[in-house]
Amino acid sequence: MSGATASASRIVLAGGTVVDGTGGARRVADVVIDGSKIQEITAGGTDLYGAEVVDCDGLIVAPGFIDIHTHSDLTRLYYPQAETRVAQGITTEVTGNCGMSPFPVPDDPAELRSIIGPIDICPELEITWSSLAEYLELLEKTPGGTNVAPLIGHGSLRQWAMGSKNLMAMPQDLERMREELARSLEAGAWGMSFGLMYAPGELADRRELSILSSQVARDGGFVSAHMRSYAAEGLLGSIKEIADVVRDSGVGFEISHLRSIGDENAAKMSEALDYLAKSGLDIEADAYPYLAGHTTLLQLFPPEIRGLGTDALLAYVLRDPERAANALRSMSGNGGEAITIAKASVDGYQGLTLQEAAERDGTDWAQLAVELVVRSRGAVDVIVVGSTSEDTMRSLAHPRVSIASDGVSLSLSHSANLPHPRSIGTFPRAIAELLEHGLPIEAVIHKATGKPARRMGLSNRGTLAAGNAADVVVLDVASLRDNASYTNPLVPPSGVQQVMVNGEFVLKDTRFTGRRPGVLLRKPQPRV
Repeated sequence: MSGATASASRIVLAGGTVVDGTGGARRVADVVIDGSKIQEITAGGTDLYGAEVVDCDGLIVAPGFIDIHTHSDLTRLYYPQAETRVAQGITTEVTGNCGMSPFPVPDDPAELRSIIGPIDICPELEITWSSLAEYLELLEKTPGGTNVAPLIGHGSLRQWAMGSKNLMAMPQDLERMREELARSLEAGAWGMSFGLMYAPGELADRRELSILSSQVARDGGFVSAHMRSYAAEGLLGSIKEIADVVRDSGVGFEISHLRSIGDENAAKMSEALDYLAKSGLDIEADAYPYLAGHTTLLQLFPPEIRGLGTDALLAYVLRDPERAANALRSMSGNGGEAITIAKASVDGYQGLTLQEAAERDGTDWAQLAVELVVRSRGAVDVIVVGSTSEDTMRSLAHPRVSIASDGVSLSLSHSANLPHPRSIGTFPRAIAELLEHGLPIEAVIHKATGKPARRMGLSNRGTLAAGNAADVVVLDVASLRDNASYTNPLVPPSGVQQVMVNGEFVLKDTRFTGRRPGVLLRKPQPRV
């Protein structure tokens, strides 16, 4: 229960069990907040005069969660209150993942929108900027419920530099990309992301990846990557490709949403994690606790077809739709019943599995999928079940892995697509499952706070300490759970009691306050 003085600049989170995000031992203490910063953490004797006191007895007081893998690049502007983020205790979001960022913008913004379709779910939002610098200016003018730390997406950069050419990058292309990357890093980007399973990023070879990663390393940033394959048979090879890039460049690397698909007994996941542990390389990863992913339907085609790029793939599908349907069948072990339509420009399909929609329409699921791809010009998003509980937990519990959502910042009234429940429930679900798995609360909170902060090089958030930014979450761990589902994905979780961003409540006694104290976080420039 929160106490008195609304005008108090000092807030005391009193008597809670403090888990400070470092992985160190929990302790009962008061967390004293003055303005936007933590003033002190003290075990009793706190001066409460003139302070707003929040009784945290029996609750966990922890740093606000840092979501190192999000796609809120556009939705954070459209839904700045960030209800799906705030509801689960997220206070900082890292955007620009999977090679997709809303900058740099080609002369024709439609070219950009054609490759960032999976994150472009606010069609009314007009792209009025052209560079990262202009985009960041707009973010600074749009305060939100969370802090934002941007990455530049390699796919967006490649499209800007080379257009839709289905080609290997030439030296002049690489130099153009490298120079724009350097400008973006100087403007405040925290690093770069690769989308090696999405056009046009999947066209990049090791030389291109290493040259750009070397630039990021020189500027003190980090690189993340959606790998070329998460299928059991391709997982280790994809990780070894990342390892080669790290050896070439010396960059710190984050493997995005580490999971394996079709992996019996999580054997391939165990092999991959063992390789990472023995590599001696600065490679970490993040993961979410769901068995289904959310992607574009085009990603379900075999790599040799997917790699054609959107326009050429659509031409291929039009030329021989039956062959395209057979290609989809060959890649989907569970058939259309494991694939739910999340977004399509054709009405009447959202929320149905491909199998359900095909039975309703009196057709085959793969033929229907091909028809939807053609009628929507490739802009079809799907939720696909592919992992097992054992596989998911083996990844999530590994010491190199942080918790991350791969979700987006949305309003609870959002209806433009069927979002994945990870957008609102990842952190409560992951914490509850990891605790049930036997990890101590200190290690679990570290995965959501101090660990991703360290990967980023973010020095004053992710841990509770005097002088740090007052990003704080208060949890009732006994009732912590994810209430969202694949069919009802915007239901807030239980157990998140209070959320503070820069010393202000954005969630107070489980209710949204409507405040927007979140700021743009620009990466500090390395000292010369």
